Amino acid sequence: MEPLLKISDLHVGFLNYAGVARVLNGIDLELFPGEFLGLVGESGSGKSLTANAVLGLLPARSAVISKGSIMFEGKELIGRSEKEFQGLRGKKISMVFQEPMNALNPSYKIGKQMVEILKLHKGLSNKEAKAEAVRWLTQVHIQNPEKVVKEYPYELSGGMRQRVLLAMALSCGSQLLLADEPTTALDVTIQAQILRLMKETADQLGTSVLLITHDLAVVAQTCQRVAVMYCGNIVEIGPVTKVLHEPCHPYTKALLKALPNPDHSETELQSIPGSVPNLLTPPAGCRFHPRCDLVEKTCMELRPQLTTVSENHYVACWREEDHV
Repeated sequence: MEPLLKISDLHVGFLNYAGVARVLNGIDLELFPGEFLGLVGESGSGKSLTANAVLGLLPARSAVISKGSIMFEGKELIGRSEKEFQGLRGKKISMVFQEPMNALNPSYKIGKQMVEILKLHKGLSNKEAKAEAVRWLTQVHIQNPEKVVKEYPYELSGGMRQRVLLAMALSCGSQLLLADEPTTALDVTIQAQILRLMKETADQLGTSVLLITHDLAVVAQTCQRVAVMYCGNIVEIGPVTKVLHEPCHPYTKALLKALPNPDHSETELQSIPGSVPNLLTPPAGCRFHPRCDLVEKTCMELRPQLTTVSENHYVACWREEDHV
């Protein structure tokens, strides 16, 4: 099966007064039709930046794509004009953001915002778009959708606003949904509802989802595969059950050890020593080596590439034989 989205050796840097921050350091990632893929890592790993690069939302004045390729439906996205991206965003590639209050326009009622999108991307009349907006709000289990379309975002709860964003993202038939921490600001009960709703709706439509999160429990509930990202690199990728139960990279293991275990509540959580390096002067070789207990000379000099551990399971580590 050909991937719907294929990112190859993507390098992205940011110009600032002190030089160039090399944020993405050769990303390789594939997402297949109908697949849920989780992208996890600490804050600052480059997860959201990867999604913004796919959408063509990198700041033109400071962001520099020095190398790489982003293929969507077999066509290159890098180098496309803003007008071409406007034809893709919402229609073929949609995004659900972390904070729905910031993503929705506070000056417009919910119905007006949905109608504008449906008229633009589906060519519906005003009457047809209004009916479609109500239908989609019903689809995402919002009660009294006829009332909600007449309300402003501030009149809705956080969970309802996130449902509205999900309806807006999927209403035009997007093949790819980029979900950037879609449930972080919600309580646990509403979080579970939104995740279940997103998965059910995407499965019904055959939509591929790239789920960006720092929560491995969320990935375990929703995704088929997971990619672990550290400091602009994919360090491990594979089936969720393999990566979470048989992790190979020291960073993946460290993330899992930092999770609370309800079966062993007396066990002390283990934090990852050190901090994410300064990307103006990133370490040579493996970027995780300053924080790794198994570091050796090769780790400090050469960047490891993703190599096969088992079927569909890959790790970028010079010491992978020690982890299998």
